[in-house]
Amino acid sequence: MSQNEQKLGDLLRQFVQSKPIKDKYLLEEIKSIWNVNMGSTIAQYTSDMKFRNGILTLKISSAPLRQELLYGKPKLLSLLNEDLPGDPIKDIRIY
Repeated sequence: MSQNEQKLGDLLRQFVQSKPIKDKYLLEEIKSIWNVNMGSTIAQYTSDMKFRNGILTLKISSAPLRQELLYGKPKLLSLLNEDLPGDPIKDIRIY
């Protein structure tokens, strides 16, 4: 390989690790983990999910479910971070 050639895998890894792409990539990972861990019933009440600067923002359309998730926020935080590399979620805000 010459000096300007790189492996495709290395280029993709660098691209995914760039800041604007990294948060979007993590959001997709979080959505997938959310659907698997929380189940389809809770996932259907989740109308919006955003991730920025280590803060996961969830919009839950059911008031009783929102309250239950607020009570279990520490456990929810550890459950989601368990499947992600480096514990990227620092806080969860539920609306």
